[in-house]
Amino acid sequence: SGISVIGDSYLKHLKSYRVEPSKRTAIVADGMTLMISKGKVTLPVDICGFISTHTFEIMGRDEIILGNDWLFKNKVRLDLGEQK
Repeated sequence: SGISVIGDSYLKHLKSYRVEPSKRTAIVADGMTLMISKGKVTLPVDICGFISTHTFEIMGRDEIILGNDWLFKNKVRLDLGEQK
């Protein structure tokens, strides 16, 4: 996915967050499925102790996708051949 998305069901489990309006109205994150944005939210992301803050589009699906926007922002390098 080009952008990071979070399902609105995950937000129920958070203590505090603020939903902001999004400039995006419809998103095709997986290349096939049209999803309607319910806004955007900025949250901390903690992966094995590496913590960053990122803005996610809120969708009505039960998934979290760290998109290419997060990968580029955090300079992630993937080597699928070496699986690392």
